[in-house]
Amino acid sequence: MINCQAIYVDGGATSTKIYFCDDKKNVIEKTIAPRLNLVAFETESLHNLEFIKNILSPYSQLPIRFGIPGIRMYDQSIIKKIFNPDFKDLSFLTDIELQANLLIKESEFNFMSLGTGSVNLERIKNQTRLLGGWGHLLGDYGSAFDFGKTWIRHGINDFENKKVESNFVKITCDFFEMNNFEEIKKLYLNQENFKQRISEFTVQILTKNEGLSLEKKIVSTEIIKKLVGDLKKSNFNGMLPLYVSGGLLKSTEYRLVFLEEFKKVAIDVILLENNN
Repeated sequence: MINCQAIYVDGGATSTKIYFCDDKKNVIEKTIAPRLNLVAFETESLHNLEFIKNILSPYSQLPIRFGIPGIRMYDQSIIKKIFNPDFKDLSFLTDIELQANLLIKESEFNFMSLGTGSVNLERIKNQTRLLGGWGHLLGDYGSAFDFGKTWIRHGINDFENKKVESNFVKITCDFFEMNNFEEIKKLYLNQENFKQRISEFTVQILTKNEGLSLEKKIVSTEIIKKLVGDLKKSNFNGMLPLYVSGGLLKSTEYRLVFLEEFKKVAIDVILLENNN
């Protein structure tokens, strides 16, 4: 049993991270658990919460904070029934709210989370506003899904232009184990894991593929320009400090493009070390 004072459960579309923290929110240990998203896969998420309950059972007397995508429009009593009566101090936030609570000390800020999806939390005078977080059909600009989708889109352009030896085409075919690029259409057959699969494709490109620097920069620039443009349309407050977290930032190409594009619009970015 870990000697901790509070636990933060950060749900996501790919996995859930459980942080065991001291009384100053310093992370003592992190555990990975199955994914949570009450919009995209409710039944699976409720099943996974049963699994997470078993992990947390020794800590039932501690404050436990959950951050779960889709929690705002969900009947929280359903989740509480899973944990009651043993757990004494539970609270439920969106995933971005939990991450901000855990990572940021200031009272006024922008906090952007870049994962499978993307969302920005703006906090001014105890008032919060969410920008983004609309999912892969209506937004998620700059996210892992957006990167993978845009890479494939470049592959489509090259394939249609008979450039079948391009890296966009070859890397896509290799990852999805396709003999013919047109087989990419088969992705639609597995809607349940469609989003996760494309996000895994992004991770493969950005963290495991050597080289491809030019292609990574092309795709990163395209999606981050979309992200910046969309934030401007929603009157993003560039006067506040912008904290950014997310595994995409581990990629040198993505990170440098991100910093450059926000610098162009005079927004200073603070990269958080907890880019998991």
